[in-house]
Amino acid sequence: MSTLANWIGNFKQRYGKLENPLPTPNTFAAEMQFIQEDYRPGIGYNWPIVIGNEHGQTADISNTAFAFNPAIDSQILNANLDGATIGVIGNIPYDVDYRGMNGSGNGSRGGAFWKPYDAKVKLLLQSSQLYRELLLMYGCGGAAFTTPAANLGVIATTPAPSGTLGTPNVSFLRRASHAPGLWIQMIGALVDIHNGAAIRAAGVTVQGYNPDTGALTLFLSGSGVTPVAGDFITPFGWKQKSAIGLEAWLLNNGTIAGISALTQPFWRSVQLDVGNALKQTTIQALAASLIMRGYPAGKGGKLYVSAPSFNDLLFETQTLQRFDKNTDSVKQQGAEELEYKTAIGVIKVVVNAQMKQGMAWFMCPGMSKRVGSTDITTKSQGSNDMYLLQLPQNAGYQMRTMQNQAPGLKVPAFFGILFNIINSDSSGVSGSLA
Repeated sequence: MSTLANWIGNFKQRYGKLENPLPTPNTFAAEMQFIQEDYRPGIGYNWPIVIGNEHGQTADISNTAFAFNPAIDSQILNANLDGATIGVIGNIPYDVDYRGMNGSGNGSRGGAFWKPYDAKVKLLLQSSQLYRELLLMYGCGGAAFTTPAANLGVIATTPAPSGTLGTPNVSFLRRASHAPGLWIQMIGALVDIHNGAAIRAAGVTVQGYNPDTGALTLFLSGSGVTPVAGDFITPFGWKQKSAIGLEAWLLNNGTIAGISALTQPFWRSVQLDVGNALKQTTIQALAASLIMRGYPAGKGGKLYVSAPSFNDLLFETQTLQRFDKNTDSVKQQGAEELEYKTAIGVIKVVVNAQMKQGMAWFMCPGMSKRVGSTDITTKSQGSNDMYLLQLPQNAGYQMRTMQNQAPGLKVPAFFGILFNIINSDSSGVSGSLA
């Protein structure tokens, strides 16, 4: 009898399609349009904002030609914002490129699923989109503005970080700062670890990640540093070299774009400390706070939440409405989007994969922009060719993508952040409690 081991040479290897599981729905890049070409900055992007009305009023009951009180001028301030640049590069050895010249396709067609050049372009653009989203959400600012509030996660107390970075180290993320949809895309990425004031370790490699526990495996060759509870994680090189992200905008109580939130109420977003699972009453309180800041009635908006927070809202909804759709044989429950009628109109609640579990961000339609000189591009001005560099000392070539942008909120008071959300244990939340 012929055995498989004896006849192994008779059988072919077959391959399935190349799969890309990385999440992209409900991005902030889609929420915020890039400014049109004729508004893109040479030095910076400026926009005026009215922060005070005319207050030279006079009251009188004398029925005489009374004297007016002095005029008190209205006030218009000028906000200034510029983009931050991110470049992403990738190298292809010539030998790898040659192997892709023998055809490509799914199944057994060709010698590769993708031609190396095509695969590298696709993955570079995909990575550029990831770092664009991280910039828009968690950028920690340039030299004139930096805040530990803007980060990719905070290291937890329990379980305690284990081992030095050179061992490698295993550290857990605090539940409130944990964004599983972000970290599943960061394997192999470089990050910095800092305490808010100083960088403790730079260029640390993310070797592993467990989305169920929030455990990160972090490595830096030869490092004797052990992360401690409360340390912040940011993308490599971003501290004081990146744009101010939405997290920093929404939590800002100081100066951004040249205007102070301490003295100008329109420059401070609604900030609500939830302290519990997200509920309808919290969303109504958000709407009430917005309307008291001059938010246009009926305009509505969109609330971006983490998946566990969405699940808690959905559970609350289902306790009031058991079945969304009824037939004799089907009882359908659940939702992919929730809507709440509020004082400002309809607030739509959607899931963002990169949102931290302890936060939710409210966005006012049409009142935010992406400011900068260019969105993601692979080409320079006046050229139809990609950024392509033949490596002079190596057998290969390098491809590049570039972008220069930053998020801008026209009137920050029309935006809001819900923080210290404590999702229920049954919501799918993960990470360390402290």
